Amino acid sequence: MKKFSVLTLVILLLFVPLIVYGVYGLVNNNFSKLNTPKEPISKTLDEPAPPDPDTPPKLPNPFLEIMPKGIKGKVEIIDLTSKVIRLREVQYLNPLTRKIDKYDLFIIYINDKTSFVKDLKFPGNIQDLGENSEIICSGPTNFEGKEVKYAQTVFTGKLLPDDFQAEMPAEGSIEELDKNNLTFILDLSSMIEGIERVKIHITEATKCFEESGGSTEEDFVVKEIGMAIIPDYAGNGTFVRAKIRLRYGETDAYADEVYFVKP
Repeated sequence: MKKFSVLTLVILLLFVPLIVYGVYGLVNNNFSKLNTPKEPISKTLDEPAPPDPDTPPKLPNPFLEIMPKGIKGKVEIIDLTSKVIRLREVQYLNPLTRKIDKYDLFIIYINDKTSFVKDLKFPGNIQDLGENSEIICSGPTNFEGKEVKYAQTVFTGKLLPDDFQAEMPAEGSIEELDKNNLTFILDLSSMIEGIERVKIHITEATKCFEESGGSTEEDFVVKEIGMAIIPDYAGNGTFVRAKIRLRYGETDAYADEVYFVKP
């Protein structure tokens, strides 16, 4: 019995390293196979391009920010029998991107549960809508199918209070400077969503400033030059910054402050 035990012990001592090595090799080999694919993995999803650091994001449109939310456009056709409104020149303020999505056409379906609001007052009715009138429709929206089915609320007439003026920053290079009438043009299309060329009016209440300086903050100087004053060096191409007031649907803006950047 003792001889058998000793012999068994010797055999175990000889074979345990082989067993351990074999198990380790098997596991290690399989692990390597799992972590080293035979073929390289290729990406199949399109990755979004990173934002261009040299192109700052546009400011949100101040008018659409306070208007009723929904699909905005001009009425092209109204079919009272089938209760369908066809819109053109459609805009939608995307709540995720704060940008304006544009569409050529959109179909609005209405039913007995659709409410109408005219001039920001309730109630209205479908007879308040006319061709070329500007409306906003809220309700379940299918952007791929370009339809609202069914509209919950349709806003027509005035979409903003009569006395509302949007206050916004404006900057750019002066165009069409008229020193006699204290006006100039700024193109804001790359700065503010949905707002393009505006005519800036300097009034008796406009504070005017001059910016000058070098490449460091220590050299940067801002000084007030007076009320309703356009400096002699200012001309077409001069860069300006301004604080302006603008009414919806108009292109004439009135400046509260204007900063002329001295070359």
